[in-house]
Amino acid sequence: MDPNKIKILAIDDNKDNLTTLKALIRESFPDATVFTANNGAEGLRMAVAKDPDVILLDIIMPGIDGFEVCKTLKTDKSLSEIPIIFLIAKRDDKDSRVKALECGGEAFLSIPIDVTELKAQIIAMVKLKVARREKRAEKENLAKLIKQRTREMRLTHTATLNLLEDIQNENEARKKSEQALKESEERYRSVAQSANDAIITTNSRGIVTDWNKGAEFTFGYTEAEIKGKDLALIIPLEHLINHQNGIQKKTEKRNDSLLIGKTVELTGMHKDGHRFPIELSLAEWESSTGRFFTGIIRDITERKAAQDELQRSRDLLFKLSEQVPGVIYQYRLYPDGSSCFPYSSSGMEKIYEVTPDEVREDATPVFGRLHPDDSKMVSDLIFESARTQERFYCEYRVILPRQGLRWRYSDALPELLEDGSTLWHGIIYDITDRKLEDVKRSHTDRMVNLGEMAAGIAHEINQPLNIISLVTDSVLYETTRTEMIDSIFLKNKSDKIFENITRIRNIIDHIRAFSRTNDDFILSTFDVNTTIENAVSLVAEQFKNHSIRLDLNFGKRLPKLFGNTYKLEQVIINLLSNARDAVLEKKRNAGNYPEMVVAILTYKEKGRIIIEVSDNGIGIPGNMISDVVLPFYTTKDSGKGTGLGLSICYQIIKEMGGSLEITSDVSLGTTITVELDNIKTS
Repeated sequence: MDPNKIKILAIDDNKDNLTTLKALIRESFPDATVFTANNGAEGLRMAVAKDPDVILLDIIMPGIDGFEVCKTLKTDKSLSEIPIIFLIAKRDDKDSRVKALECGGEAFLSIPIDVTELKAQIIAMVKLKVARREKRAEKENLAKLIKQRTREMRLTHTATLNLLEDIQNENEARKKSEQALKESEERYRSVAQSANDAIITTNSRGIVTDWNKGAEFTFGYTEAEIKGKDLALIIPLEHLINHQNGIQKKTEKRNDSLLIGKTVELTGMHKDGHRFPIELSLAEWESSTGRFFTGIIRDITERKAAQDELQRSRDLLFKLSEQVPGVIYQYRLYPDGSSCFPYSSSGMEKIYEVTPDEVREDATPVFGRLHPDDSKMVSDLIFESARTQERFYCEYRVILPRQGLRWRYSDALPELLEDGSTLWHGIIYDITDRKLEDVKRSHTDRMVNLGEMAAGIAHEINQPLNIISLVTDSVLYETTRTEMIDSIFLKNKSDKIFENITRIRNIIDHIRAFSRTNDDFILSTFDVNTTIENAVSLVAEQFKNHSIRLDLNFGKRLPKLFGNTYKLEQVIINLLSNARDAVLEKKRNAGNYPEMVVAILTYKEKGRIIIEVSDNGIGIPGNMISDVVLPFYTTKDSGKGTGLGLSICYQIIKEMGGSLEITSDVSLGTTITVELDNIKTS
């Protein structure tokens, strides 16, 4: 190797030292290639990548020091031949020299480096590497030669021993085959005898040759009773001809049997004559003594009974589901958002006008039936139930091709499956008639309220009528007093008349809107406090006549709600009517009763609008609080109330996405709290 064309790797964390080394190497070996590395890790990577002829290695470096770098290089077969020259700061540093030798280093250079010594050391190391490479090549060539000669000798030896070995192998193979056959037969017999199933072997003529304990238990015959006998003993008479035909086909070596390699259900016959269902798996095999058939037979009486019971349960479920006025279903929502109805009763056709088969793999046809205004609500509730694993229940509308607009109610319990999907078990039924009845009841309740508020309404209308009457009298008086009426005077009086006529018209329009069914009412945003003021204006006269004080405390800057303002007004009127009756009842019962007070408080809390209607009336017993929201339930005396008020209030608030809570004490009175979410009502 030409020393001037060598590759040298210098590893030192001191850049100045590396610069000096490169300069010294260039001076002694102008054509040499010099690589440098600033740390041990980089030096190892450079050694692998560049395969240098000599490595100049500093000892003290951050991270991996020179000793660790040397150890790593010497443990790598491909890098161990590279000579390493350690750079030592002091010539008399014996400890570093000893440690460097222990690590596998070949030479040392003291700093400052002598150029002549550097050149001599590098030349010596290059020769050392060349010698190592030549030694390795000679060793590899020698190993190849030894391997080749060994193979030739082995082949010669093998050829010499082949004949004897073949004879010996043949004898051993025959002995092993006989032994293996014997062991196989013993294993087969052991397994067959311990098996619970019947394992029976017959020859090609249908004669039993093997009969295990399971067969004795299954068919009642001992091995001594059945062995050597025809298999027809355990085959019912009606199957005997088919059995004999099958044996004949096998005797003629016709391979068209439908039983071989399959599992079939047949009927077996016990020794005592009773018949029972069996499952047969049949295999065919040959030996030097002929062809045989081995069958594994299992008594499936219990399984068939279980299947029959399952079928009866399915039939019962089908009959019951047919009687349910709706659809019983399973609904599955997969993690990717797709869904289906794995099971649904025939009621699916009436509820959604789709068949169970049409939605068994994909629920899309059902969602296509949802009313556009309710579709998002239903989807949101489904995903919320899947997230929380809480019960799903929802009232919603559907538009069906034949039935048109209908109302549906769904109630289901979720179950989280292993794959992350959710499976609901539930029922959906038609609530259209109930919803229509609710509308009628709500309208009836409004009419009752209007009747009770007649005095207040008359008062509201009488006030502007009195003003109109007074203004008209004033104008007539003025006409009798002078022939020329002042135009400004006349305009002011006319404006006053029209102002009160407009007030009367607004009252009548409000009563007309409140009394209608509101089915065609266009939803809009409205102010809660204004709605309550309108409701109060209709009952204020009643409260005044009964000396009931009304305390109104309205919160400021409440968010607006979106919906039907008249429905909320109906709720407030109902609550005020109940509060009025409660304080009047307590006054009748108590005799000396303090001031009767009904209060309304509105405020905002955690993004929700709160309405509290309180009274200091008779109160509701604790065991009745959960019942007062039920239709037709009333705590009032017979003939005093329809029992629809709180039920309608509860339903209206529920439809608005809110809640209604009742707290009461028979000695202190009642507070009804309505919570409304302005986001949900939107």
